Amino acid sequence: MNTIIIYDAEYWSDEGCLKRNWQGPNDKPPYLIQLSATKVALEPNLKELETLSVYVSPIDVNGNPIRLTKYFEKLTHITESKLKQNAIPIPDAFKQMKAFFGNLLCFSYGGDETKIKISATDWQQPMPMAEANCRDVKNILRQGGMREEDIKSNSSGMLAQFHNLPFTGHVHDASDDVQSIITTLRHYLKEGKLTLNDFN
Repeated sequence: MNTIIIYDAEYWSDEGCLKRNWQGPNDKPPYLIQLSATKVALEPNLKELETLSVYVSPIDVNGNPIRLTKYFEKLTHITESKLKQNAIPIPDAFKQMKAFFGNLLCFSYGGDETKIKISATDWQQPMPMAEANCRDVKNILRQGGMREEDIKSNSSGMLAQFHNLPFTGHVHDASDDVQSIITTLRHYLKEGKLTLNDFN
């Protein structure tokens, strides 16, 4: 049975960061805060096999804690108190991620590996997934006929709702965003807009 990974990440942000590309005078890098990944069987119903979810408390290059912004907390529902309860040491998080990803092909919406690489580099951790194995779900959906303007206007967590598919999660929670992606890909496979060969 062939297996792939669908994953999503939430990373440090503040209002306007995306437009500024995190280059504002008070902006921190887009450091990883939450990652969720689900192994799915490469079969028409994308059967879910195993899930990993980790939280980390971001630090700067000198090891100093970085506070979450009110904007980020409102966007993701991830708060400082939630991190205190759920975050694990950064080396442990990257070790778990690396063991989970292995050498499997992994898919995110918009190339989350680029943000993860920033964290791995600054925190001196091994990249948890092989960059050569990373695929962009946006390209898959393009093959399935999703319009470019719709791809650009929707985030991973908005995909299911955009396609009028069942979704009860919170947009910008990595675990829920993964479910939104999987639900959408299942829909495209069911409708014949994609085939399993499109995931190579």
